[in-house]
Amino acid sequence: MTAEKKAKTILLVDDEKDIAELTRLRILSLGYNVVLAGDGEEALVKIRSEHPDLILLDVKMPKLDGYQVCKAVKNDPLMKDIPIILFTASSRHVMELSDRALDLGAASCIKKPFDSKELLAQIKKLIG
Repeated sequence: MTAEKKAKTILLVDDEKDIAELTRLRILSLGYNVVLAGDGEEALVKIRSEHPDLILLDVKMPKLDGYQVCKAVKNDPLMKDIPIILFTASSRHVMELSDRALDLGAASCIKKPFDSKELLAQIKKLIG
């Protein structure tokens, strides 16, 4: 009898419901579980309750932005090892995204709208 492999869980944090749903469906089709959060505060609650294998995190959000969430995760000994992919569509944030994301401890960053193949490559690279 072989043990069934448990699907890895991705926390998708985006306040744009249409984009979040489309992205969720793409990730689900790849065999991952997806948990949604609509803002930074909800994200921190779900990270602690769901223990995701990876966090896909929008930068521009209400309450706490993606940078603040990333910093909180990376400063918490219980969450710091969860890889984070930051993303944004804001032209103002795109210029600073790469440097700031890496400074905060994010594993990667992607510009929205992102190509499904690029997203899949990043996810596979980080969690298999």
